Amino acid sequence: MAMLLFVLPQAVSANDAPTVAVNEQQISFTSDPFLQSDRTMVEFRPIFEALGMSVNWDAASKSIVASNQDVTINLQIGSTEASANGEARTIDVAPSIVDGRTVVPLRFVSEAAGADVNWQPGGEIQITAEGATPVESVTGSAFEQEVVRLTNQERAAQGLPALQAASDVADVARIKSEDMRDNSYFSHDSPTYGSPFQMMEHYGLDFRAAGENIAAGQRTPEQVVEGWMNSPGHRANILSERFTHIGIGHAEGGDYGHYWTQMFVSY
Repeated sequence: MAMLLFVLPQAVSANDAPTVAVNEQQISFTSDPFLQSDRTMVEFRPIFEALGMSVNWDAASKSIVASNQDVTINLQIGSTEASANGEARTIDVAPSIVDGRTVVPLRFVSEAAGADVNWQPGGEIQITAEGATPVESVTGSAFEQEVVRLTNQERAAQGLPALQAASDVADVARIKSEDMRDNSYFSHDSPTYGSPFQMMEHYGLDFRAAGENIAAGQRTPEQVVEGWMNSPGHRANILSERFTHIGIGHAEGGDYGHYWTQMFVSY
C-alpha cells in the first residue's frame, strides 16, 4: 500500500564571504558567513556540529543551547547576554535571524567551546578545536538527493527555477518521517510536534511561506515523485512559484516500510 498527503501551503557579497574550517575541514553553510559590526556571523547549527556539540532550539523563547561533555553554551536571539557553563558573558553582536537563518557570532561560540580562531590569508577562518568529534550533519541519503533532483527536473520542465536544497529543512523533514514511522501514524499533524508549520517553527525555521508533501509505502524516489506529480495537491506544491528551498526526509521501516516527507519553504 502506498499513501500520499499534502499541505498547501550588513552582509558581504558571496564572492567576498570568508570560508570557515574546523580542524582543516571546511564547513558547508546554506547561507554565506557575513560581517556585522566587524564580527563574522554564521549559521548556528553547522558551526556547533562541526565543534562536536549537540544543538537544541527553543522556538518559544528563541533560545539556543549547544552542549558537549565539557561545555554548555546558551544564547538568545536579539540578546547580547550569553553564558558558557553558567558563567555570564556579554557578546558584541547578538544572535539574529537573517533571511530565515539563525546566525551567531563565530568567534564567541568557537572560543566559548574551547577552540582557537585564526584568520588566514585569502579570507579563510581556521578554527582549531582539540578533541572535537564533529556531530554528523546528514546532507541527505542517496534517496533524498534523488527526490530533490527529480523534483527540480519536474520544475525545469515547466520553466520554473530549481529549489535549493537546505540541510536545516531536510533535518526537520527527516525527523517528521521518523516520527511517523516510530509513532505509527500517517498525517500532516504530528502527535509530537503538531502541524507541519508548528514543527518547522519548533526547529527554528523562520519562513515566509511553507508547504509539505508526505507519502508512505513507495519504495523508490521515482515512485514517490511520480505519485506526487499525479496528485493535483502535491503537484501544486512541487510546481509552486512561492517556494525557494526544499528538504527531503526518508525513513525506512514501520508499518509501510518507507516514509517520505517533502518540505518546501521560502525565506
